[in-house]
Amino acid sequence: MRERTERLGWGGRWLACCLTASALGVMGLVGAAERAQACEPPFTGWFVDDVVFAGESAAPVNGAVAVRLQYVEGYTSAASWPDEETVRETVSLELTRDGDEVVEGQLVIDRISREARFVADRLLAEGITYTLRVTLRNSLFEDGTGDYEESYAFTTGDGLDEAPPAFSGLQTLEVTEHAQAVQACCEAPEEQCPCSPSCQWCWTVDWEYRPKVRLTWRPVEDEYGYQTVNYLLYALDDADAEPGPEPDLVFRGDERDTIALVMRPDDPAPWCFMMVAQDIYGRVVQSGTVLCGDQDDLVPIEREAIPQPDRSGCIDSGDDVGADTGADTGGGADTATSGGDDTGEGAADASGDGGGVGDATTEVMTGDADDGCGCEVAAPGRAWPWWWCLGAALVLVGRRRREG
Repeated sequence: MRERTERLGWGGRWLACCLTASALGVMGLVGAAERAQACEPPFTGWFVDDVVFAGESAAPVNGAVAVRLQYVEGYTSAASWPDEETVRETVSLELTRDGDEVVEGQLVIDRISREARFVADRLLAEGITYTLRVTLRNSLFEDGTGDYEESYAFTTGDGLDEAPPAFSGLQTLEVTEHAQAVQACCEAPEEQCPCSPSCQWCWTVDWEYRPKVRLTWRPVEDEYGYQTVNYLLYALDDADAEPGPEPDLVFRGDERDTIALVMRPDDPAPWCFMMVAQDIYGRVVQSGTVLCGDQDDLVPIEREAIPQPDRSGCIDSGDDVGADTGADTGGGADTATSGGDDTGEGAADASGDGGGVGDATTEVMTGDADDGCGCEVAAPGRAWPWWWCLGAALVLVGRRRREG
């Protein structure tokens, strides 16, 4: 059994802001004064992505609960968490038995997997309802808009999760080309970007072809549910290299079993990768499997036609702000599914809801492109910026209200 009570916080207010701004943007009625009234300032703070107890119906009695958190700066998920001291000051987890008896335990912070875990000092009792209270003290951040509290209830069974994740590592690797858009941008009318301090219109001027590595793995099949596992992916210099202290990408265990990575222009072959699995108890399984692709393995693709320049959205037809390399949205770190739908997650973390198991999600692994577009207006065939605003808000509120 799992129940949750929650109080609508900044996510709901931001959704209302974006709904208002979106409607006004479509009507073309948003002026500077209206934008100031309709849009709240950028937000800094936490919201809950998911809470993991383990077990499809009854949780094991191990006494560990993982809270997966998103740390937001501005209007997007931050590339990394604050330092551990700040996390401990602003995130609080409390576990109670039958609603009032406090369970003694420790708060474990995993900044790599972006999880805060409550670990009980002793095994939980069987067949008992426990409640986890999550408190996010966003008011302690300079741009925070208030604290947020949620309660989650779960019932234990009679099992003990003693085995580490059953993970066999990466299974296959394929290398193909990827067409990366090279774009030019100009200043666009402010009314096209109701929630942004800057506004640009961009269009494709050329294509750059980069290696794209597609990896597959077999999800773990543990007794208490594969959602308890995170996959940590490491990019290696060669097959004999040791992984670094932190992974290049982190995946939730219940999201996908395929990823496609577009490499940086300065990443020479071979392109080597290894993956480990880590569960909410901190147990890590490393299969030792390293897969590599070389230049000779690369499969070319058909060359894209260069579209005619479209400057129709520019304020001044002679006011280019320069060309920029990016994919889909002109940003080097944006994530897009194989079908072209943005997931809103950056290449530093692929833990969003962009792809289900079996789907291929493309991560643009580039740190060289900085589009400088606070709000990018759509050129023909691309999504309007207020759709991103609205979609992101719906994801935030939907995640908060999701039963998991």
